[in-house]
Amino acid sequence: MQASTTVYEHIEATRVRVHGPSGEEPMSLWDRRICALIVDGQPLGNHQLPQDKEDRKRVNEMMGIAGALVGADVDREIGGLRSFPPRHGVATPDFEADLRNGRTVRLETCALVDETQQRYVNAAGAIMQRVNDAIATTPTVWSASPYFVRCYGRPLEPTDIRPVSRELTDFLTKSGATLSVTTSMTKIGAPYTVLEGLDTHVCRLKEKGKTGVVFQPLMHLLGDARPRDIFPTLFTQKAAKYGEYSDDGAIAVWLAMYVLSPMTLPYGDVEALIATAPDPRPFDRLIIGSKTIGRAFDPSTRPGCAVP
Repeated sequence: MQASTTVYEHIEATRVRVHGPSGEEPMSLWDRRICALIVDGQPLGNHQLPQDKEDRKRVNEMMGIAGALVGADVDREIGGLRSFPPRHGVATPDFEADLRNGRTVRLETCALVDETQQRYVNAAGAIMQRVNDAIATTPTVWSASPYFVRCYGRPLEPTDIRPVSRELTDFLTKSGATLSVTTSMTKIGAPYTVLEGLDTHVCRLKEKGKTGVVFQPLMHLLGDARPRDIFPTLFTQKAAKYGEYSDDGAIAVWLAMYVLSPMTLPYGDVEALIATAPDPRPFDRLIIGSKTIGRAFDPSTRPGCAVP
């Protein structure tokens, strides 16, 4: 099993490298602030990013939350976050936040993501993992990689994972090592009926640092994917639980909504949501953002609301 890495190491390994006159730019201030946020007693950057799917999902959620707080410049107000233990039969917020002014508030979180886009990315990732696990046992096929794969027919769905993995593994095991090294994509046809139906193309292209199968999701297949469209529905669902989150208003609750857009930059979605100036009530604060943009909305700062 692969050893886990820390959040800091993951961000450092996957960040976009920008090279200027003085060489490579260092990690961005946004990423450094995400890594510095104290979560459950230690900087988020020190948390392990494990291989287990559920554990990894939890850490990815924490990274999304931290990004929203940083984008809205709220992280500077927070001394640390503590995971809030589940309460049987009562809606439970995700965290308690110790503020630098001495107050403690509860923090409920929510991801804004286009579901079709997320299913597509998840399915492509699952297929990639299954096929790579299979062809890694065949040295001649693995050593000839990487193989770049695109399905032009439609976005992949969870039901595609098993049949596509099976046929692609069979195709690469038999033919992968003999593919020419070229930038031209070749269609996979009969007898691979599932791959043919998805209009699947493949090429073998030597690219430094890449091995195995690299699935390339195609954004144009999704049409106008907009994570912001689900904001009203999710906000209403969360607002309905405010009484339980807050112990009937006894404790202030902030709602942090972070935009996840695996195939696009989330800036536009966050900017559009901010422009609507949403009413945070019943929450004591509404935070919307990603790591480079965000805003916090307080009831007391809305037009017509008296400042207590």
